Amino acid sequence: IWTTEPNPVLSVSPTSLDFGTTGVSLTITVRNAGGGTLSWNASESLDWLSLSKTSGSLGAGSSENVTATVSRAGKSPGTYTGTISFTSIVGGSQNVSVSMTVPEPAPALSVNPTSLDFGTTGVSLTITVRNAGGGVLDWNASENIDWLSLNKTSGSLGGGSSESVTATVSRTGKSPGTYNGTISFTSNGGSQNVSVSM
Repeated sequence: IWTTEPNPVLSVSPTSLDFGTTGVSLTITVRNAGGGTLSWNASESLDWLSLSKTSGSLGAGSSENVTATVSRAGKSPGTYTGTISFTSIVGGSQNVSVSMTVPEPAPALSVNPTSLDFGTTGVSLTITVRNAGGGVLDWNASENIDWLSLNKTSGSLGGGSSESVTATVSRTGKSPGTYNGTISFTSNGGSQNVSVSM
């Protein structure tokens, strides 16, 4: 009586990996769900993904882990998808779908300069408000200085764009001396204060 050993059977779990916006490494388990010896290979042509190993040999019922690692460096915002192909000679093949999202960079408030000195004669000085990040920066400026006015106190800026705010002082009716105050810039990308003196 002849008995035949069961063939190796390739089993890969999970069959999809979603790295979302922050995930870097996820594990795939490669298993021989049959008998004999399973020789397996993994291949992918994704420039943003790497595998800790791309081939192996497994006895009946045994398994090993493959770590898939993604890199978002230099990638434009968006969702990237692809496939890892696991193949074997006699145990079948299985694909693992992969997806990764590169988020839009967050807005970041940049205010320059951070101090204004009107001295004894200066009347108007300019502050540059910039979105040093991505997305849309919504900003507001506030001050409770009775001798200073701003030509603009709010705005919206796309990534990398900027606009100017003109600060103007009035010395009318003021006693001699040095006057100090603060302009507060707030936004969905941080806050910054500008000190003012006259």
